[in-house]
Amino acid sequence: MSTEPRLSVVIPAYNEEFRIGKTLELISKYLEQQPYTWEIIVVDDCSSDRTAQRVQDFSSAGVR
Repeated sequence: MSTEPRLSVVIPAYNEEFRIGKTLELISKYLEQQPYTWEIIVVDDCSSDRTAQRVQDFSSAGVR
């Protein structure tokens, strides 16, 4: 089986500190039920809040 993701979900983000966690949680929960490999890519457009930190925290938590 290939380790390359079959699906890439790209999420553009700007000042989403208070919403990005729930968004990532819901999307990953759905994708975990799918029979194919996937990845989530968050593109942070120079947010002035803690959006990037929230995404890093989610990623570091090992949620998959």
